[in-house]
Amino acid sequence: MAAYLEPGMRAMAIRVTVETAAGGFILPGDRVDVVLTRETNLSNMGAQEGDRSKFTSSTVMRNIKVLAIDQSTRAGDDAQAVVGATATLEVSPGDAEALALAKSEGELSLVLRSYADTGGPSGAVSSGRREVSAVRVYRGGAPEVVVVQ
Repeated sequence: MAAYLEPGMRAMAIRVTVETAAGGFILPGDRVDVVLTRETNLSNMGAQEGDRSKFTSSTVMRNIKVLAIDQSTRAGDDAQAVVGATATLEVSPGDAEALALAKSEGELSLVLRSYADTGGPSGAVSSGRREVSAVRVYRGGAPEVVVVQ
């Protein structure tokens, strides 16, 4: 694996399923975006029991190279969908920290990029963490919690 890494880069594995990895169509060498989906914390807004959970999604990494799916580092000539449990991504040391934090905050999904869209910057989308807050809105006397990003 170390031979596949660009100088200064690191290999980091994340857990994936068919649903979180573009239906299993991601192959080694592809480029992906990493999306984090997490449950928002509504406890500070006085959420009442019975309120529905609120979720938010955001892109945390962009244009990341896939090094391997499970133990396979190369797509065969006739490779189709690879249904794996682990994707190994090539990230910078700083991006590895951001990805580790994102893993602990919720579910990660890989979004497959077109081959025509692999240029441009890669890595963490923003260095600062976006705070998510919620506002309780009353409409016709009925409370509704609205997530604000």
